Amino acid sequence: MLKRITLDNLKELVDETLDGDITDVEYTTDDRLADDDIRQYLRGHWHLEHPTDLQKKEKTDRNEILIEAIQYGAPLRQLSRLTGISYGVIQRIMAK
Repeated sequence: MLKRITLDNLKELVDETLDGDITDVEYTTDDRLADDDIRQYLRGHWHLEHPTDLQKKEKTDRNEILIEAIQYGAPLRQLSRLTGISYGVIQRIMAK
């Protein structure tokens, strides 16, 4: 950032008060889904009260749900952590 703007100019911009309509700037670099987003997806689309309930499903149903959750945007490791299904199992399902 300092290669594009001097430190003094940056301080001026940061210290400058915003207009009345603008209260803050929203900025995020994390495009990952939140745990709650995945829980809500599993609850809404698959009627799973808790992500660990996925372990009780038949293997073919479980695999279908995992594949669709990943297509929805859930990372493998996050799914593993939330569902209690090992990362290796999820990885093998995705490799098929």
